[in-house]
Amino acid sequence: MQALSFVIVIALYVAACELVEHLLVRRLGDQVFPPKIGWRLLRWCAIAGCAAGVWERLHGNAPRWPLWMYVLLLLFWIWWPRSVLVDSSGVSSCSLFGIRRRSILWGQTSRITCDWQEQGLNIHFLTRIWTFMGTSITVASRDGASIQHGVVNRKQALFLDALRRYLPQELFDPGLYDWHP
Repeated sequence: MQALSFVIVIALYVAACELVEHLLVRRLGDQVFPPKIGWRLLRWCAIAGCAAGVWERLHGNAPRWPLWMYVLLLLFWIWWPRSVLVDSSGVSSCSLFGIRRRSILWGQTSRITCDWQEQGLNIHFLTRIWTFMGTSITVASRDGASIQHGVVNRKQALFLDALRRYLPQELFDPGLYDWHP
């Protein structure tokens, strides 16, 4: 019975986080490409673990790591992975809850490239337990800024379709305009 109540509490926490994220971020663009559900669940659990570690450290219990490590990890999970948004004005990306939003207007777009990407999931910063591989699509602006739709984001084909709707074929790398992942 105690395990069931623990699972219910975790499920309510994740549902509340997803609802807040949906209300704050997904209304910012016409099309939103958030991180995949596994990455979001990992983020929510890691944020809860870091918050519990900070709480534990501040209340004098025997900590596993120093306080600065918990704070650093908490900031990492707040800033990464990013959601990518597309609307009629341009493409943008933002961190958790819409923090650190950056945008590239359609008129400022200089190039769309595609690259192979490997994203690793590590344990204890050293031991790699999983590697995610795939393609990433990068939108670059004339001033050097870039926004990337990587392997952690959902619906790459729909992202390319959205770019094709607003940008001319000349801005895409050769073959990328016709590519349908």
